[in-house]
Amino acid sequence: MFNFVNQDKYDESFAVAPLTDFLAANETTQILCTLDSLPASLFYAVMNKAEVGKDLQLFVSPMMLEQKALINIDNGFSFSIGGHTPWNISAENEGNKIFIETCKENKKNTSIFSLLGWETAMIVTHIFKQAPDDYSNGAALVDGLKTVQFDSPRGGLELDEETNFFLAPVYKCTIAPHTSLIKTTVVDEYKSEWKNFVEEPTGGVISGWTNTYLCY
Repeated sequence: MFNFVNQDKYDESFAVAPLTDFLAANETTQILCTLDSLPASLFYAVMNKAEVGKDLQLFVSPMMLEQKALINIDNGFSFSIGGHTPWNISAENEGNKIFIETCKENKKNTSIFSLLGWETAMIVTHIFKQAPDDYSNGAALVDGLKTVQFDSPRGGLELDEETNFFLAPVYKCTIAPHTSLIKTTVVDEYKSEWKNFVEEPTGGVISGWTNTYLCY
């Protein structure tokens, strides 16, 4: 029904008046939001002050669920927030503990993007050990990776044999209206969802290229 693309600077001038004007004039209660963590924090603050209806529901991208995006909301959100993220900073698995501790020791930020670099290093390190004398045989490397499950900060990271994409648990996040508490649950059936996803034919305006890491 309506698309809003922000073109403002990420400072005190940040505004979303076209969007809030539309919401005030229509009965729309659901918004799909795709923003990085910094503009997300500004977006939340602006929307919290706007009178756009008590039943507003935001379905947001993973970067909008990071801690940097959810700061500065002392009295809770006036709307509900829901979304999925590939990583939960509070996960108790050993891989996540090592990841967070290593980042702290090296004074590096923990984020979805630093996690992506961490996982890449895990895979590359394994390839070096698997085939120290020959990195040119891609088929052999893939066959070797299919037998390994990496202890990623996300949980068990394993290669899907049909698509050669790495799969790991997904987390569902919700924030109820008038609170700032984020509730996170593990999505156990992600493999069946992945199968349905890859079997869905692409067509029309869809390019066929898919960002499956859920970064933005």
